[in-house]
Amino acid sequence: MEMQYMIVKEKNKEALEKEVQSRLNEGWEPQGGVCFDGVGMGGREWCQALVLRKK
Repeated sequence: MEMQYMIVKEKNKEALEKEVQSRLNEGWEPQGGVCFDGVGMGGREWCQALVLRKK
């Protein structure tokens, strides 16, 4: 089984929820929990790993 992996990053929780919901509707599945990255010059980001399983 082939699998694709992606990390979605957004600047706020609401934007992350919207993007993840869109990906779920396309067949992607969450991989682990939500992560909050507050380190670096880019500011804070909400992150979610997703996988898409292909048969």
